[in-house]
Order: sequence, then structure tokens, then C-alpha cells
Amino acid sequence: MKVNHATINNAEVVLNALFLHNIPYHANNYDIEYVLKPLIHIKELILFLDSNNQFKGCAKLLVEKKEDFQKLLTYSGKLKLFNRFIFINKFIHKNKISQPNNEKKTSEILDKNKNKNNVWFEKKILNNNKINKNNKKTQSNFIHQEKTNKINKNLTNKIRNKNRKISKNQIVIFNLPNKINQEFLKKLFKEYKILEIIILNNKNNNQKFSFVTFQNEDLRDKALSLNGIFIYKKKIFIKKAFEKKNFKKKNITPTNNINNNFNEILEKRIINLENEIKKLKLIIDNNSNSIINLNKNSENKINKNFEKGVQTQKRNPKTNYKEKNKNKNENYHYEEKSIEIDIEKEDDVNKSKNKIINKQKNNKPSLADFFLSIGQTITKQKPNFKPFSFTNNFKKNNNFHLPNTQE
Repeated sequence: MKVNHATINNAEVVLNALFLHNIPYHANNYDIEYVLKPLIHIKELILFLDSNNQFKGCAKLLVEKKEDFQKLLTYSGKLKLFNRFIFINKFIHKNKISQPNNEKKTSEILDKNKNKNNVWFEKKILNNNKINKNNKKTQSNFIHQEKTNKINKNLTNKIRNKNRKISKNQIVIFNLPNKINQEFLKKLFKEYKILEIIILNNKNNNQKFSFVTFQNEDLRDKALSLNGIFIYKKKIFIKKAFEKKNFKKKNITPTNNINNNFNEILEKRIINLENEIKKLKLIIDNNSNSIINLNKNSENKINKNFEKGVQTQKRNPKTNYKEKNKNKNENYHYEEKSIEIDIEKEDDVNKSKNKIINKQKNNKPSLADFFLSIGQTITKQKPNFKPFSFTNNFKKNNNFHLPNTQE
């Protein structure tokens, strides 16, 4: 057996050819053969692929005998592969569709019961077929125009409702005229034993539809044969209905007990609010006591700083700088360490002396002194930095003293 892969455009018209569709995308040629071999003898099988070399879900099958050809047509929609039914039709090429021999007559398409609307519908179809034959661009046929928007909607509904189950004894009737009642439907389904009839209106389309339940599946299947009947010049569509969803009932309290429950809830909420208010009051009282204690401690600290002579007031610009520096030197008590330095030349000593004396004359407050005064008020600790000072031993021994920077 040969297996050829090709695109749809390259497929050739061959006698005894069949078209298989609705095949699962993950299926292979071996899977298809496993289903068809017990029924017929396969001559050739072609799987149709897209531009990305992926399976499209349709295939072409060639058969040797005419008996096998007719036999497979009867099995369309009955063969199953991976929980999907395979549909089988005659293989027709695009160029072959435009021929007049393949056109279907309107009598085959339309119902036998003809009304005035059907006659007008026949004329419209014939005129459209003549126009399509003359136009080369539109090589279409009424066979392809048979699908309407309603049919496409039904196909989408099947996909959307995958998880829902079909009921065994119920049908749905669409496109009902406004004149119809339950009595009319009982007469229509008189031969079949009916349990219940429900009629509803669609708000979006202002159309009627109804649910009819029967005793058995056999009676339901027989009722589906009435699909496509005209009632009051309107075509009716009958289909299988889905089962009802099992919704959980909510625990609803009766109206008499609502007021009693409401009062109980209010009392509970009031008690909870009172408890919360008491807790907040305790928290506020504790915080207020802590704040008062902090203020008292801060006042005691300030008084102690005044006793030590720490400057806490603002600086007056009119005061003499010399008086301030004297007060500072009195407050600070540094541990000084003398460092002896031997200087051979007297000229260098005199130069250094003159520089230091000029600095002492221009005793102006520095930023370091200002930050030291602030730091002592906060930390009450001596700073690591200590200002430069001289002693009277400088003149005698030609040496000067530096502060002890090492702790």
C-alpha cells in the first residue's frame, strides 16, 4: 500500500475517490488504516498538510471496487477514532464543481410541501445560478451557499458546550411563530407520548422557542424527523436539548425571622464597639503619662546643663568675643600631654611664635566650638577633638604642648 502526502492544490481528480474529514490532528496514517481495513481494501491514502507540514484533519482515500465505495458512504458519521466521528463524502475537485452536471435541483433542496414563499425562493435561486455561471471570478454553486449563519452558530455552540451532556428525552424547537400554544404542540406530537411542554420568548430576537420532554429516547428520535416543517409560513428547527445544570440551593431565611436576627446582630456590634472604645482609652492614658514623664526629665536635664555653664541660649552679636572665649576655657578641663621638640635654629622659633601670637589676637569663634557646645548638650560627653593651647613653658624650654588625642 502506498501513502502519499500532498497539498490540496496538488490533489488530482480520480475515480472511486472519497474525502475523509473531522479526523483528529494528532492521528497518523496507521491509525486511519486500523479503522478502515476490516471494512474495505485500501488502494491509496493521501493526507493533506498545510504550509507548516502539519496535518489538517482531512484526507483522500482511493478504493479499488465500486462496492467498497458505496459501502463506506453508509458508514459516514459512524466510524470513531480517538472519540471523534469520521465523516465520509465523495471527493470533488474545485474545477469539477463549476460543471452544470454536478448542480443540484431546487426540488431536492427544498421540501415537498411548497407554499407561496417556496415558489419565490425557487426563482431567486435560479437567477443567482445564472449569474454565477457567467462570472468567472465567482465559480460558486448553491451547494456552497446552503450553509447559513444559523447553521454556523449551531456549530460554534457544539464547541462551546463540550462539557455539557445531551438529555435523553428532551428536544428544543426554534423559530416558532407567535400564534402557537401548548395545545397546538400537543396535537403536533400526538403520536409520541409527551410528559411536559415549556414555551419561552427570546428577549434579543423576540422569537419563541420551546422544550418538549418525552418518555423514551426512541420517541425523541422519532420527533426529530419533523425538523424543517413549515408552520404559518415559518420553518421550524428541532434539535436535541442539553441537560439542566444542578445548581446548589442557597440557605435563605424566611421573612418573619429577619427582624429578630437583625436586632441580635445590632446588639453584638454595639457590645464590640464599647469594648474597642475602652481599649483605646487605656492606650491614650498610658501614652499621656509617658509624655508627661518625658517632659519632666527634659526640664531636669536643661537645669543641670545651666549649672555646668553650657550655652543653651542664642548668641547675641553685640557681646565681645574675648569674654566668650574666656568662659569656654574655664568650662573645659583637658588632660594635656607635653611633647618636647628640640629646635636648633632660633630664627625658626621666632617665626612660629609670631604666627601663633597673631592668631591669639584675632580670637574669633570657630565652627568647631559651636558644634562642640551642641554635642555636649545632647550626649554629655567630651568630644574627641581638643583645641590647640600653649603654656608658659614655651618661652623657657622652647617647647609647646599638644592635646592628648589618644584615648
